[in-house]
Formats: sequence, structure tokens, C-alpha cells
Amino acid sequence: KQEEQDGTSSPSSEYTKKNNNMIIPNTISFTNAITAWARCTRKDSAKHAQALLDQMLHLYSSPKNNIDGKWDHVKPNKISYNSVITAWARSNERGSARKAEELLRNMYDFYNNDSGLDIHCK
Repeated sequence: KQEEQDGTSSPSSEYTKKNNNMIIPNTISFTNAITAWARCTRKDSAKHAQALLDQMLHLYSSPKNNIDGKWDHVKPNKISYNSVITAWARSNERGSARKAEELLRNMYDFYNNDSGLDIHCK
């Protein structure tokens, strides 16, 4: 659908193309990128970190159409969430504290509703 609109393909469609040799991102690769944005001093770094977490959540909740039938390999963990919370906490953007607190609540809801956010991961 996105490809039809603007000539590009969505990340999820790129990840699921059959018979390709793409490296499929996982929780660790997404979280590393999120953490890099959280440590960045750019004004928009928190927005970038948030966008990556949102993308993880979108992929995790999207139709299960990859090889193993699941998107569990991009499931956000406590480090994913904490890195974005840190990014908002360091941000000078108006409302950033509210966004950090909202994200904490979202993490709690995700854990309680999804029965599996590993908040005890190492």
C-alpha cells in the first residue's frame, strides 16, 4: 500500500520478502539503534528513538507472515523501553517528562496485556 502511494516499500514488507538474503532485524539490533539515539545529543534524538520503538511495536503486532510465522524476534524488551524513556528524560523538548511517564505506562500495559514482555531480561 505504501509502495503504491509514494514509490517506496514499508520496512515490514522488505523484511518479509521471500527468498531474499536480507539480514532480518531483531530486538537486539533495534534496541542498539534506539540506545544510540538515546545517547545522541541532537534535539530530535528522542523522537528518533521513539520512532524505532513504535516500529518495533508495529512489526511485533503486524500479521505474522515471515518464515517462522511470528514477529517475536522484534518484541520490545525492558532495555528497548528504558532507552526511549532515557531519551525523553534527556530531551529538552516541551512535554518530554510527560512522554517518558506515558511510555512507562505503555510498557506496563504491554507487559500486562501481552503476557510476555521480558522485564527481567539481562
